[in-house]
Amino acid sequence: NGQSLGVFGLFGKSSNTFDRPTDSTAWDSDKYQYSDIDFESQMSTVGFRYLRPHRNKGKLEVKALWSALSSVRTARPLDFVQDDFDDLRQRKLSAQVNYQRKLLPFGNLMLGVELLGIDQSLLVEEAITGGPFFSPLDNQQTVVSPFIDWRYRIKKLFFQLGFRQSFWTTDSYAEPRLRVRYALGKQQAISLEYHQTTQAASIYSATERPRQMAQVSLNWEYQWTATRQVNLQLFRQRNEVPGSGAGSEINQLNQPTRLPERTTTGHTLGLAANVQQFTTNGWWYVLSGSLFDATYETPAGDLPTRFAQDFTSALSVGKEWLGENRKSQATRFGVNAALRYNGGLRQAPILLEASRAAQRTIFDFERGFTERLPNYFRTDFRLYFQRNRAGWNSLLALDIQNVTNQQNAAYRYYDRLLDTITTRYQLELIPVLSYKIEF
Repeated sequence: NGQSLGVFGLFGKSSNTFDRPTDSTAWDSDKYQYSDIDFESQMSTVGFRYLRPHRNKGKLEVKALWSALSSVRTARPLDFVQDDFDDLRQRKLSAQVNYQRKLLPFGNLMLGVELLGIDQSLLVEEAITGGPFFSPLDNQQTVVSPFIDWRYRIKKLFFQLGFRQSFWTTDSYAEPRLRVRYALGKQQAISLEYHQTTQAASIYSATERPRQMAQVSLNWEYQWTATRQVNLQLFRQRNEVPGSGAGSEINQLNQPTRLPERTTTGHTLGLAANVQQFTTNGWWYVLSGSLFDATYETPAGDLPTRFAQDFTSALSVGKEWLGENRKSQATRFGVNAALRYNGGLRQAPILLEASRAAQRTIFDFERGFTERLPNYFRTDFRLYFQRNRAGWNSLLALDIQNVTNQQNAAYRYYDRLLDTITTRYQLELIPVLSYKIEF
């Protein structure tokens, strides 16, 4: 009868232990002021998707996903009695029921409702302060979002109208969507799109108010050849996020949000381009790039955000060979590489004397993110071999992240051991060997 049920799951556990060497000549950062640092993380995800056709013109879809994440970090400093301690717990449940139906000749209609449940807690204790660096946080939210989506095509015109009303713990938010596409012949099309969305705030914000985003974009599509496509997009985005100015969510990651009861507005204006070569004789590539200006509002005027990189660029290219083994099982061998070159992230200046007095990094957020880190470059490499069997297949892959071992700056900070401002770099070369089975 056409029904289908898919079940999936993903589980993982990782740990990292640092033990300070006894040779003091090897101590080159404040990390060596800790006797040991232990980090453990676990994650799990399970879900399902059920699909049932309804006569010849409709279908019912039910899907749900549950995920959990926990991470604990303990660092034992030599010059303080108390340990540094971070404990993060997150659980999320999302579910959706929707019904889709063809309304010939009036397009396609989808009706549905989505449920999101969030339960998260965070405790951060710092040895320097002798207690919690900020108050322990505990946040539970439930979001119910009924929605409708209608799509209709008439000759060269395509319309998409959607509306979602999201009922959060504190308030409800309207999330409209409009897309109009017009074909300029067989190879070209232009489209105009506008949509609004909400997203749960970070646990570091200590607020139940969601982040709000509105975006308008003008798009141009060009089918260069039968296997090659070009896309251009001019976009403008507006964000309303919890927090105040430089200390708001628009600028911070995994840091306590300053004044979470307030709201900061951010703007992004940019141009994005994409050239995609679909698989031809086993070869494919995707070349993309963007230029953008990202700012946030302050009483003194608009300032660049921490993530105002100005430009991004990426190239992914690969080759695949299809074949059969001696058991007549279909096989697939491939190799691909991904290169990224982006503008550097920004950072607020560090107040050296204040950092010395506090024995931790103190930023001058009042001046905004006026310092720029060096540009970012990274190359990833992947080899894989897949074998298809009756009812299931296996995939063996070797991924090498940052294969050139490039040193990319992550941030600058005050180093207590060296008593100076220094740079912390991102991860170096990381090989990952994996084996996956799909039923």
